[in-house]
Amino acid sequence: ALGVIIACYFLLTADWIQYPADLSFINNLGLAWMKIRFVLPIPMIQPNIAGGLIATFLPIGIACIYKTWKNRWGLFIFAFVATGLSGLSLLMTSSRAAWGALALGLALWGWWWVSKRFARILKLRRELLFGLSMLLAAAGVGIFWLHSSNLVNLTGELPGAATAGSRAEIAWNTLNLSRDYLFTGGGLAAFPGLYSRYLKIIPVFEYGYSYNLYLDLLLEQGVFGLGSFLWIMLVSLGM
Repeated sequence: ALGVIIACYFLLTADWIQYPADLSFINNLGLAWMKIRFVLPIPMIQPNIAGGLIATFLPIGIACIYKTWKNRWGLFIFAFVATGLSGLSLLMTSSRAAWGALALGLALWGWWWVSKRFARILKLRRELLFGLSMLLAAAGVGIFWLHSSNLVNLTGELPGAATAGSRAEIAWNTLNLSRDYLFTGGGLAAFPGLYSRYLKIIPVFEYGYSYNLYLDLLLEQGVFGLGSFLWIMLVSLGM
């Protein structure tokens, strides 16, 4: 339900004229929608923020559909409609980062489900098989990241506006900059000054954040701050 509220808030306040979508067909849909909708007299929510929030809640609706389609039709219909509306709103945000994060999360979810079958075949514990496969996947991504000089160029080939490449570059620069403040952190809200002055060597504002929460935490609060945040997330998942 909270995902639906965010989705409706976005659809009734978004301005595709002032903030055009990264993909042209989504922008055309948004402009057509603006002609027939009524507008809420409240501030607009930024599309990337809306996309991230909706993507966070969308798996709950998918799980609800899966759990209720056999015997709880009232809840199933609500979950189906809510998830469909949230999915449409996520598409309209044109937030490719949110799409990618959701796709990755669903892929992990799917592999957890499939790993049960493979664990029976291989006669291994499901948790062990899943954990080992995740370690191998993480190692593969890490090796590719470290040895691919064309990674930024590859991200620039994504469909839509050419911003993915620049964000990959920002992420890589932030990771390098964080090494100077690995244990102490650079300070809360210190990213703009540190990035402009000490990495780009310019005396003016360029970026307010790295477009990645974990990198922001690493740079501003160090490994202990990032570790504390990750620990809170893990404990929350286990409750």
